[in-house]
Amino acid sequence: MKCHYCLNSNWEELIKTIKERKEKTVNIVIVGKYTKLEDAYLSVVESIRHAGYKNAVNTKVEFVDSEKITKENVKEKLKKYNGIIVPGGFGNRGIEGMI
Repeated sequence: MKCHYCLNSNWEELIKTIKERKEKTVNIVIVGKYTKLEDAYLSVVESIRHAGYKNAVNTKVEFVDSEKITKENVKEKLKKYNGIIVPGGFGNRGIEGMI
């Protein structure tokens, strides 16, 4: 078991990293079928935010409805993002259907 001071110093180091983040922003898009219910992806958004903290960068997360992406418009809809996340799902509207 770690000492209380050690745990506190880890926390303080994380806070310092968050406050001193670089000017760089990483733009991430979540492509899914429940994008109107952003809370459905809350754990994914928080994971992205924490990854940004760890890497000392700002993160911006946007959502795109998977049913509005076609072979014809995919490049245009997703070109401005540094990363694309397609959360898991089931059935013909699940992950394989979205990809």
